[in-house]
Amino acid sequence: MEARQTMMLQFLSGEDKKFIIPVFQRNYDWKFEQCKQLFKDIETLIVDKNRKTHFLGTIVYIANNEVDMIDFREFLLIDGQQRVTTTMLLLKALYDKLKEKDTDSSIKLSKKILKSYLINEFSEIEEEKLRLKPMKEDNETFKIIMSNNLTSVNKNSNIYKNYTYFLELFENSKIDIEDFYKGIQRLVIVFISLKRGDDDPQLIFESLNSTGLNLSQADLIRNFILMDKEPREQEKLFELYWYKLEKLLSNETISEFIRDYLTMKQRVIPKKDNVYFEFKKFVNNQYSNREVNDLLEELLYFSEIYSNLINCNSENKKINILLQKIKKLKMTVSYPFLMEVFDDYKKEQIELEEMLKILKLIENYVFRRVICEIPTNALNKVFQTLGRDLKNILNYKESYYKNIKDLLILKKYSAIFPTDEMFRNSFINKNIYKFKYNKFLLEELENYKNKEKVNIEELSIEHIMPQTLDLRWKVSLGKNYERIHEKYLHTIGNISLTGYNSHLGNKTFLEKKEILLESRLKLNGYFKSIEVWGEEQIIDRAEKILEIALNNWGFPEISEELKKENIILEKEFFDLSDDLNVTGLKPVSFEFMDKKYQVDSWRGFFQKVGELMYEFDYSKLLSLTEDIDFSGKNSRIILKNSQCREPIKITEDIFFEGNLNSNAVLNYIKIIFEKYNFQEHDLKYWLKQ
Repeated sequence: MEARQTMMLQFLSGEDKKFIIPVFQRNYDWKFEQCKQLFKDIETLIVDKNRKTHFLGTIVYIANNEVDMIDFREFLLIDGQQRVTTTMLLLKALYDKLKEKDTDSSIKLSKKILKSYLINEFSEIEEEKLRLKPMKEDNETFKIIMSNNLTSVNKNSNIYKNYTYFLELFENSKIDIEDFYKGIQRLVIVFISLKRGDDDPQLIFESLNSTGLNLSQADLIRNFILMDKEPREQEKLFELYWYKLEKLLSNETISEFIRDYLTMKQRVIPKKDNVYFEFKKFVNNQYSNREVNDLLEELLYFSEIYSNLINCNSENKKINILLQKIKKLKMTVSYPFLMEVFDDYKKEQIELEEMLKILKLIENYVFRRVICEIPTNALNKVFQTLGRDLKNILNYKESYYKNIKDLLILKKYSAIFPTDEMFRNSFINKNIYKFKYNKFLLEELENYKNKEKVNIEELSIEHIMPQTLDLRWKVSLGKNYERIHEKYLHTIGNISLTGYNSHLGNKTFLEKKEILLESRLKLNGYFKSIEVWGEEQIIDRAEKILEIALNNWGFPEISEELKKENIILEKEFFDLSDDLNVTGLKPVSFEFMDKKYQVDSWRGFFQKVGELMYEFDYSKLLSLTEDIDFSGKNSRIILKNSQCREPIKITEDIFFEGNLNSNAVLNYIKIIFEKYNFQEHDLKYWLKQ
C-alpha cells in the first residue's frame, strides 16, 4: 500500500490512463448541494490569496492486474468515485464554457483540459478514449455528455443534472472562466494505491467509510462480495446476480432483505446497523472464495421470494391478498419465516390451498395478539425460530399447515396465540376509534363473505352515539347517559363506517339511521330494525360483530393429539428479550455460549450466572460491586462482602444477594448481561410450573 499527497489534476493527467468505477460501487449520487460547495471552495481559492490549496479528500484505488501496466493504466476506484466523477463533470463544463468564450487563450486552454484530463487522445480503442468509466447507467449518460449530443440524454441522471448545474454556476460566477482553471489546479487529494493480493481493499474501505456520503448496509455487502474479484469477474457476477437483485429490491430494501435472510439462516436477528458485519461473518464461515456464485445464486433466489412478500406480487392473486393483509399489519418480522415457507412452496412441498391456510393462520395469530395488546417484541423470537422448530418436528404424514398450527398453539406467555375468550374480552371493550389498525379491522369486517369488496379508503369512521352529547341524546340515553357515553363511545358496538360523516354530526339516531342505511354497507345493516340507540343496542351489536370477527380471525382447531398431550413448559425456551412474568415458574436449565447448565431454583440460576461471569471477566464482575444499578432497594445486590440477608458466594470477594423474588433475579441477570455487552439472545432458559 502506498499513500501520497498530490494535486487532483496531476492525479488525473498522464497518457493512457483510465479511472473505472467498479460494479460493486453505488451509482453517482452527489447532489447540487455538494457541487455548489465545491464550486464555492474553488472560487474562495481564487479570491483569497492567503489560501494556497483546498483539500478535496482521499481517493483509494487498486491497479487492474488484467491490463498490461506498461501500455495502459487502469485504476479501479475503491473510494473517491464521487469526487473524481464530479471533478470530471466540472472540467467538462469548464471546457464547454472556454470554447464558448472563443479567444485564442480560451481555445488553447480548452484543448489542454480535454486532452490532459478528459480523454486519452492517442488510444486506438474507442472504449478507452474516455478517461472515466462510471457505473453502467451513469456511463451511458457520461458518454452522451462527452459526445455533446444531448438529445437522447437521461435528464434524471445525477451525471446530467450536475453537469448542467456547473454550466449554470459558471454562467453566474463573477470569476473569469480562465482564472477558474487556476483554482482547480490547487485542489489537493491524498491517494492510496493498493496492490491486489498484498492489501485487503475491503478492510481499508471499511476504515474509510466515514468520509464522503455514508454507504448503506447493502452497499457494504455488495462491495464485500465483489471487491476482491478482477474487473471482468466483477462485471460477470454483477450482471448475472446483483444487478437483477437490485432491480427486484431497492437499496434500502436490500439491507432489510439481507437482515431477514441472516435471521432465516442463523435464527438470530442482527441489529440494523450491524447487518454488514454479521453478513461478512456468516459468509466467511459458510462459503469459500470459490463459492461466491453459489452465494449470489441463493441471494437472488430468495430476493425473488422477498420481492413477492413485500410487493405482494406472487403469481397467485389469493396469496397476494393475504400478503397485503400481513403487510397492512406491518408484520415484517414474519418475513424470515415466510421466506422459508415460500421456498418450500416453490419446491412443491406445499400445495396452494395449504399455503393459503398458512398465510391466513399467521394473519389470525398476529391480529388476535394486536387486539389483545400483547407486546409485539415476542414475535421476533417466534418467527426467527419457527422455521427451525418446524423442521425439527415436521411430520410429512401430517399436513405442513397442521405442524405450524400445533407449534403456534403450544406458544405460551408473551408468545401466546390468544384464545377466543381472550379475544372476546379485548374486542368488545377496545377503543376502536384510536386503534392503530381500525381501518383494517372495519374493512375486513365489512368484506367478510362479501362478494363485492368495499374499498373503505374514502369512507370515514362514524360514532353512532356522538362524541359530544346534546340535550336530545342525553334524554334518549337516560339518566345514566354519562356512564354509557364514557364506557361505550369508542367501542366496536358504537362504531361504523359512512361516506356522510360531515352530514351526521349530532343528529338523532333515527336521522343518522336513515343516512347510514343509504350506504348499503353490511356494518350498517344492523340499524334497519332498530328504533332507539342505547346501552342494550350497543352491547347487542358488539356481540354480533364479535361473532363475525371470531369467524374471520378464528382460533385454529386443536388436534386430538394436543388435547390428550400434557403440554410441558420445558418445551418452550425463553431468552432475556422476553417480557415474561416468571412468578410461580421454576428454571430447569439455561444455555450460554453453546453450553447447557442444569439448575433447580432461581437462586441457583443467579449463582451459576455469577460464576460464569467471574470466569469470563473477573475485573468486570468486580466493578459491578460498585455499580449503582446493583444498589437495590434495601441493600446492594452485588457486593464485596457477605453483609446481606442471604449471601450467595461467587468468589472470596464477590457475593450476590440471594433473598430476591424470581422476577428480580431475572431482571438483575439482564442487567449483568447488558454490562458485559452480551446480547439478550445469548442466554436461553427453560422453565417449568
